[in-house]
Parts: sequence; structure tokens; C-alpha cells
Amino acid sequence: QTEGLKKADRFLEQLKRQENQPIRELVATPILLSLICSVFQEKSVFPTKRFKLYQEGLDILLVRWDRARGIQRDQTYQNLSLSDKIKLLSHIAATNFHRGNYFFEKSEVLNIIADYLVTLPDTDRDPETLWLDSEAVLRAIEVQHGLLVEKARGIYSFSHLTFQEYL
Repeated sequence: QTEGLKKADRFLEQLKRQENQPIRELVATPILLSLICSVFQEKSVFPTKRFKLYQEGLDILLVRWDRARGIQRDQTYQNLSLSDKIKLLSHIAATNFHRGNYFFEKSEVLNIIADYLVTLPDTDRDPETLWLDSEAVLRAIEVQHGLLVEKARGIYSFSHLTFQEYL
């Protein structure tokens, strides 16, 4: 417990530093605060660049978090590498950003996921199976990582705009 208190003090001390002003601006949002805490827990320092914070945070959210908790994911999603997951999320973010969409329909997201999955080796190209796999991947991203959220029935967005901007 003493070590935990020391680490909390170091976290607050570093957060107050002038060079960490951009990080302080992010802690008002629960998911970003959680991300920042996770990165600090692992590294004991804040990254010097904001993009590095997102990069390390996504690595924790998408891979190490599950490994540390011993969680097994849906087979289709589990078979995606970290690189594949980030490429897929980047494709979802970029496609919608270029369209000027911060909110997007479920069918649009599923089409983007399906288009990505067919580029991978060993993907079943049967339309029904592909659609079911796409739904499973969307569900995994939403429920297990909190990066995409359903804002209204069938309408999705990134849980925080900074994730879409980063990706």
C-alpha cells in the first residue's frame, strides 16, 4: 500500500508540471483519465508527446489489459493482431472523419469492418459469415475496450473525439 501511495504522489507531482499541461486537459474525461493512469502505472512517467500517450494507451486497451486480466475474446476479434486492430480502428476513424461524420450508422461501421476483414488471410468470404464476424468485432470494440459507443439506437461514435482524431 505504501508503494501505491508513493506512485500516486509521483503521478500528481508529474501531472502538475508545466510540460504536462496537455495531459492535464485530458483528465477531465473518465476514459482518458483511465488511459492516462494505465500508461503511468506501467511507465511511471508521462510520454512527452500526446500521440505517444494515445499509442501506448491503445496498446494497453487493446492487448495488455486483456492479457493482464486473463480475458479471452471472440475468436474473430482475438485473431486480429494489435496492428490489425489499430489499422481497422484507423480505417473507421479516417473514413468517417473524411466524410465529416462524428456519428455514424451501425451499417456503415459494419461495412468498413467487413471490407477490412476480407483483406486478411483465412477470412471466410461468405457474406452472412462476414456480416456476423463484423458484428462480433464491433461488439468487441464497443463492450471490451469502450473505444466505440452506441450513442443512440444504431448510431455510433468514438467514445471520445480525441481517439478518432488520433487514429
